[in-house]
Amino acid sequence: SLGTHQALQLSKAFHALSGLSLVSFGWFYSQWQYPLSWPFWFVTTGMLALMAWEHSLVKATDFSRVNQAFFTLNGGISFGFFSGVLLMKLLQSFA
Repeated sequence: SLGTHQALQLSKAFHALSGLSLVSFGWFYSQWQYPLSWPFWFVTTGMLALMAWEHSLVKATDFSRVNQAFFTLNGGISFGFFSGVLLMKLLQSFA
């Protein structure tokens, strides 16, 4: 079983992997398909910032803001990513 410090470190590692995956996907897709437009990169940057902020809200000795950090913000991140990709696709369809 993980302790609180190790669990938070594991969460940071998975968030870093998620961010790396998004940036890698965007880069590879832009190289072989067509360049992704600014909404994708805008929301990806915002997601990376929010994931970093999540980890500043929770400490191994203070879980008082864990719901805000890992549930509320993750919901916002998901909605923001969906909105950004939808905007990108709408802009591409009208271009």
